[in-house]
Amino acid sequence: MRSRARLKSYTQKFPNSHILKSGNLNIDEGAEALVKSMHELAGITDERVEQWERNKRAIRSGSLPVPYSMLGHFLSDTRDIFTTWVFSMHYPDECLEYRIKHAAQLSKAEFSSALQWANVVLIEETTLLVLSELELLDSFLENVSHFSLINSVFDHINNSSHQFGGTLYNNIPKKIMSVLQKHLVKLVLIDEIGDDAIRRYSKALKRKNVLFLSEDLYLGRYLRSENADIVCGNIFNLIESLSSLGVLDEAKTHEQISNFCALGIFEPNMRMDFLTNSFKYYLDLKDGIEYDETGFKLIFDRLFEINRDSKYCFDLLFRMLHQAGTSMNLHAITLLSLFKGFLIRHPVKDLNSLIALWFVSEIIQNVSESSLTVRNEKNHQLWVQYSELMVRGVAHDIDFKSLVQNVVKELFSFNDQVRDVGFKSVSSCFIPMTQEAEVFEKIYHEFAFNNTILDMKR
Repeated sequence: MRSRARLKSYTQKFPNSHILKSGNLNIDEGAEALVKSMHELAGITDERVEQWERNKRAIRSGSLPVPYSMLGHFLSDTRDIFTTWVFSMHYPDECLEYRIKHAAQLSKAEFSSALQWANVVLIEETTLLVLSELELLDSFLENVSHFSLINSVFDHINNSSHQFGGTLYNNIPKKIMSVLQKHLVKLVLIDEIGDDAIRRYSKALKRKNVLFLSEDLYLGRYLRSENADIVCGNIFNLIESLSSLGVLDEAKTHEQISNFCALGIFEPNMRMDFLTNSFKYYLDLKDGIEYDETGFKLIFDRLFEINRDSKYCFDLLFRMLHQAGTSMNLHAITLLSLFKGFLIRHPVKDLNSLIALWFVSEIIQNVSESSLTVRNEKNHQLWVQYSELMVRGVAHDIDFKSLVQNVVKELFSFNDQVRDVGFKSVSSCFIPMTQEAEVFEKIYHEFAFNNTILDMKR
């Protein structure tokens, strides 16, 4: 009774207090009325709820590029970065508003050099979260001579780790803090004042010879608008560096790349050579293997997830396969599994068209001089590979004419200049004046004639 009296007295004396309020919850008129009364008690207006919804849609679409550590100011349910991080890993994939839009990876040489000349190695919150989640934070800090955090970031981690008064998910900052405390002798706190993360990091990066570590693409963009010379690495640079130091062996290196792709990240941003190293590690088997039976599944699923732009993913798939094909044999079983996995997410073509387009895109990069007597063996092997893919994936009894028609159809999706190159390259798959060569040329010229007639009718 005494506590109720004190509450009544306090709320009467301070009706607009943000610390303690009293009111009535409407529990008699259904869920909507209950939520409305809770909003009124918390001082949340309908206009504010609508603004939160607009923000969520805009962040999800990418039209409102909010740095990750600032999402709590724009969304209703992310009180702090640790809550956002938990949501990113447990909410459905379409909830992009909680996920980190990933910053780019530096070249290996540039990052290695930066680690040598950097007077300040400044670690941003997103990289701390990722390193901690992958159990790599301690290993990284063991292998640098010094590192820095913004003072307010350190304080936020420390305060959030407390059982009472900390974040709801205090186990995350608590885990980070326990590692930081092991390396306090190396830690240099940077006391920068600013209203938000952009201003604080912008001031910190005005120091000389700073290496910035962050996974946050949007934060990096804002910072580069003020200082284009920022040197910024991401988690893939750190994994690569730990691998070079021998801290991670080959198996653990690729396991960590795969593990990272299971986290709350959108559009993992890695160099093509780095990606194809993992591709080769997991998929370069003599008898082939379906990608989803390996650790490459997590990488592939994140790179080509349904929420990404289909045109970009289409280009990325072909670039990845071309780069990988320069150093390994792409087995038909493996290729088919990749094509089918891609089409589930991005049904831009049917399987036979995708296989034919892959063949055409590969062969136009192998231009060869025409010969009256011999075929180009490299291009011929591509034809054999294409034929095997069609037999395995489309029809066991497919004939040569159908194989050619499929390829010619895709050739005519290119402009005249590229198509001419493609015609010469495909022709070089066959010995001149053989039946195969004549069938290809006949079907190609029939397509060309029909296209000319259609153009005249338009």
